Amino acid sequence: MGFDVSAFFQGIGRRDWYPAAGQASYDFWGPYAFPPTSFIHKDFYSECWSEDNRNAYFPRPRGYNAYAGGSLGETNDRYIQNLAYLRLKNLTVGYTVPRSTRARSASTAPASTSRARTSATGRR
Repeated sequence: MGFDVSAFFQGIGRRDWYPAAGQASYDFWGPYAFPPTSFIHKDFYSECWSEDNRNAYFPRPRGYNAYAGGSLGETNDRYIQNLAYLRLKNLTVGYTVPRSTRARSASTAPASTSRARTSATGRR
């Protein structure tokens, strides 16, 4: 009808990551890696294993457990993280003005285009 749309997406369809022992996993393991320098969320302990919370996501809180040789340094499938994402990088919406309308006006511009750039990221 006179409208056109162009979109550019960027992303990764499938990417699994295991927070193995090392510098890159300190943000994930937090107090399990190096307790004195860790930021601990206020609800962290509610997600840790205890006698009352046997279905918790994280194991019992113990410092230095994520280092190589610690029990969290051994690869397992419980803590595999999904790093897939899809990001809209550019959206262009255009409208072409009909010739009959352009002929009545003094304008010679054949189209109007609006562009939007975004950095929002949607995760699966």
